[in-house]
Amino acid sequence: MRADSISEPTFTERSFQDPKPLRVDPPRPGWTSRLFQPAIATLFLTLIVVLQWLGGAYRTEFAGYPDEGAHYITGLMVRDYIAKHQLHSFRQFAENYYMHYPKVAIGHWPPFFYVVQAAWTLLLPISRPSLLFLMAMFTALMAFTLYRIVDDEFGRMLATAVGFLLIALSVIQAYSGMVMADTLVGLLSFWAVLCFARFMDRGSWQDAACFGVLCALTILTKGTGVALALVPPLALFLTGRWDLIRRAVFWLPVAIVVPLCAPWYWVTRNMLPNTWQQAKPGLNYFAKALRFYTLHSLHVFGIGLIALAVVGLVVRIVTLRREQVTSKWAVLAALLFSTALLAFVVPAGLEDRFLIPAVPPVLAFAVAGLDFVARRLFPGRLSLPARRLALILPLLALFLLRTFYVPRSASFGFAAVAEYVLSQPELAKAVLLVSSDVTGDSMFISELAMREARPGHYVLRATKVLCDCSWSGDQHASRYSTPEALMNYFDHSPIQIVVDDESIPSRSRRDFHLMLDKAIATYPRRWKLLGTYPVTRDGVLHSTGALVYSLSGTDPSAAVDIDLRRMLNKTIQLQAH
Repeated sequence: MRADSISEPTFTERSFQDPKPLRVDPPRPGWTSRLFQPAIATLFLTLIVVLQWLGGAYRTEFAGYPDEGAHYITGLMVRDYIAKHQLHSFRQFAENYYMHYPKVAIGHWPPFFYVVQAAWTLLLPISRPSLLFLMAMFTALMAFTLYRIVDDEFGRMLATAVGFLLIALSVIQAYSGMVMADTLVGLLSFWAVLCFARFMDRGSWQDAACFGVLCALTILTKGTGVALALVPPLALFLTGRWDLIRRAVFWLPVAIVVPLCAPWYWVTRNMLPNTWQQAKPGLNYFAKALRFYTLHSLHVFGIGLIALAVVGLVVRIVTLRREQVTSKWAVLAALLFSTALLAFVVPAGLEDRFLIPAVPPVLAFAVAGLDFVARRLFPGRLSLPARRLALILPLLALFLLRTFYVPRSASFGFAAVAEYVLSQPELAKAVLLVSSDVTGDSMFISELAMREARPGHYVLRATKVLCDCSWSGDQHASRYSTPEALMNYFDHSPIQIVVDDESIPSRSRRDFHLMLDKAIATYPRRWKLLGTYPVTRDGVLHSTGALVYSLSGTDPSAAVDIDLRRMLNKTIQLQAH
């Protein structure tokens, strides 16, 4: 039932007046709706792909965010484990995989995102465009879900506009163009709260189970999913439906989430604090987070959308008696507040991606605010759709002129380095050292793994073997203070090829980078330059970005496994402490 007719209360409103909610099946959509919905979903997906292309996502490498390469390699590892039908333990396979491609980070992050990647790449290519299309699917599903819930109450025009608006937001564009877990978290969180709203209306165990399963999958995608634990109490508080607590089925989600999620987080409990970026929870962090996310929200949504969302929140929640607040709006408000509260309290860093689950609620309340204003704008002179359109057009124009932009971050060049290494038969068994920052590591290791029969080359990261650094990479201490000491390490190592990344920004160059350059200059006869490759960083071309050297005087038969095992153990210790 649409809101164009305001005299008749909706089923959701009536359900709060009855002791027991009635099960009412929605009317069947007509043939025009059955055709229009697939068409609008296709348009959403097409727009996302176009924006990905305009932002350069298909031309860059895994460098949009420092974690992107690790997400790709970890998903690739899970995919290869399934494809090879390994009989030995998953942990042994993962540790061996890490010694070849030292970007595996399962344990630091939960497994569900990688299971989804593995399922996708078992059927489709493992290339970056393939994974980007998967990310576009997540965003399209989020936009289409928002379209459906807005269409049910406000009609197709507002639903279509808000779906396109969600896709156009800069934070949604940015993370739709990267292989990151945050978009999937936003989608699963959105679906989860809508299931809880249906449970509040219908009281069925199927809806409670659906909420529990989606909560578990969200939490097993990323730790920020624990914000969903606050949704039921907040929703009950906003609606006054405390009677639901007395029903056994209300606790079914707890019986689902705890057995599925608790074992994983208990085993990996020592790894989570490493994401806290040297900050501690408290009032100081809360104040910084409140300021950051307030300014961020104004930047992403614009003042117009924020104002409408506030109006919608007031109209749908604040000014109503508890029994008048519908379950749908209650859970959307609960998701908005729980997501914000977690971002303000847990010091996981100040980043816009942590508020992605709050985007659909903000836009839904903005639609409610726009509808409220439209009903009071020129009453009796224009039809309600015309009044809505009169508001939509200037707001969209303001958004396009002041807020909308296509995020661009072009970083690439290591694909050519990987292709060179793989094209040389004499380097088939070579042990490689890549001296770069986390961005360069991600680009090179992921491009190499994507192109070769895995597991193939052994790769060492200078950030792990030439220095001692924190898990986040903020603290570095070179392990070798002189060129002689560094060359002595090489003499007893199996390293034959060194990829020296000269495109690293000066602010990111560490002592061990400089020590490697000194060793090359001090012992020129030991180093043979095999090739120079241009590297583009954030759109800036470095003509001598990556230098590939062969290193003589090392022992290819040295204890490769021992050296790499030491690197693996060091990484595990960094994650656990």
